[in-house]
Amino acid sequence: MWHTAVGGVMATLREVQNAMKALVIAAIYPNGVTNPSITGTLVKVRVGWPLSVKLDEDVLIGNSQIRIFPIGMSDKNTTRFQRIENTVSLNAATLFTAVLTNKVTITGTVIVPQAIVINLNGESYGYSVLATDTLSTIATALAALVPGASALANVITITGSIFKLTAEVAVTGQMATEIKRQRKIFYVTIYAPTPDQRETLGNAVDVALSNVYRLNFPDTTQAVMIYKAMNEGDMFEKNIIYQRDLIYTVEYATMLYGNATVIEGIKVNLSN
Repeated sequence: MWHTAVGGVMATLREVQNAMKALVIAAIYPNGVTNPSITGTLVKVRVGWPLSVKLDEDVLIGNSQIRIFPIGMSDKNTTRFQRIENTVSLNAATLFTAVLTNKVTITGTVIVPQAIVINLNGESYGYSVLATDTLSTIATALAALVPGASALANVITITGSIFKLTAEVAVTGQMATEIKRQRKIFYVTIYAPTPDQRETLGNAVDVALSNVYRLNFPDTTQAVMIYKAMNEGDMFEKNIIYQRDLIYTVEYATMLYGNATVIEGIKVNLSN
């Protein structure tokens, strides 16, 4: 297997917030966002700290806001696993090889990117397939690389002493490696115009988030989310803002992604 890391990282703070946001929206709008919320009023679910002016405007007309944001410097390094590369996706091989005594036969359909690798007596000879190739031109190109080889149509014949002969197909895919893991505190804060709306929203969000132990991300990785605490305050009562903080810890991994070329199929022939 050969690989080169060229991808990005997951999951990020925004990925965590977006996953939590999706759960909150589903709890507040159980029939979809085109239908009324559970309070019958507009509830804006946003990522990040609210703007006080916009918050005042919403609450004064009877709307609510729910904000999801991380607490700065609340990180804890929880890295504890070895760095192991895992296959995320792998393109299917459309070329195939068969080895019989001193002959290598190439069959299948030419689709790029793919490569054919012939290993002869401990030495490897590889050819990256071109979009303009045919089975015959692939065989010809490989025969030009392998000592004592010749090609006829899609069959390569190797002369001389053969101790070990293999033919392999290499395909591309994506690999992922967990490079670190962290636990961070996130606030889910409800700002409502009345105590009753705060209660309705707070209870629904609390049940929805507390009922989910693992957050799922688009890259198929997961995070562990655990309820930590709840805080309620009426310090903004004079501005008709009733607040409740639901606090969760989320442990998630940072992944490094990269493209890879992977040996897909191996045909082995031993002689002498």
